[in-house]
Amino acid sequence: MKNINSVKMTITGIIAAVLMAFSFVGCGTANTQSSAPAAGNSAAEAVTTTAAPENSAETVIVTTAAVTTEALTQAAETAPAAQTAQAVQVTTAAAPVTTEAVQVAADKYAGSYHEEYAGRGIMNITNNGDETYTVSVSWASNAAEKCCWWFTGSFNESGVLHYLDGHLSIEAFDENGNYTVDSNGLQTPYTVYIAGSGDLTFDGTGFIWSDDMGDVEPGTRFVAD
Repeated sequence: MKNINSVKMTITGIIAAVLMAFSFVGCGTANTQSSAPAAGNSAAEAVTTTAAPENSAETVIVTTAAVTTEALTQAAETAPAAQTAQAVQVTTAAAPVTTEAVQVAADKYAGSYHEEYAGRGIMNITNNGDETYTVSVSWASNAAEKCCWWFTGSFNESGVLHYLDGHLSIEAFDENGNYTVDSNGLQTPYTVYIAGSGDLTFDGTGFIWSDDMGDVEPGTRFVAD
C-alpha cells in the first residue's frame, strides 16, 4: 500500500507540473502579443494576426519588427521616386518653350543689314516660312535716286543663297516725294531686268553679295544694323 500511495503522489505531482507549464506558456504568449508595439501600416498588422510558433513569444516580436522596418524602407524608397517623376514632368513641360527658343535663334539669316563701308545700301532678308527667303536691297545713288533689287532663294548648308530671279528697278523722287525722271532722263519707276542671278553668302557675321549682272561691286559686304 505504501508503494502504491507513493506512485499515486508521484503521478499527481507530474500532472500538476505539466498543467502549470502549459498555463505559463499560454499566458506568456498572450502577454507578448498584446504588448507588441502598434504598427501604423497594414504589413505589420498582418504579421501580428498571423499565428506565431506556440512556444516562441520572442519570435513574434522579432518578426513584427522586421516587417515594420521593411515597410518603412519601402516608403522611404518610394518618396525619391515620386520626386524624380515630378521633376521629369516639370522638365517635359518646359521642353516646348526651350525648343521654340532654339528654333527662333536658329534663323541666323533673317533681319536688317547695311553696306559695311559707305552705308548707303540697305538690305532686308525675310523668312518666307517654307525654307526660302526674300532679299530686298535699296541703294541710293544720290539724295533723290536709288536702285532697288529683290530676289528669292534658299540658303544651303554652306550658307550660300543662289538666285536666278533677280529684279532691278530704278526710282527717283522730286522735292515733294513724287516719282520723277532719273539722271538719264527716264521716268521712274522702271524695270532694268527681271531675271538677274548671283549669290548671297553668309560668312558668320555678315553677307557678301556677288551680282552676276555687274551692277554691284564684287565683294560688297552687309552687316547687321
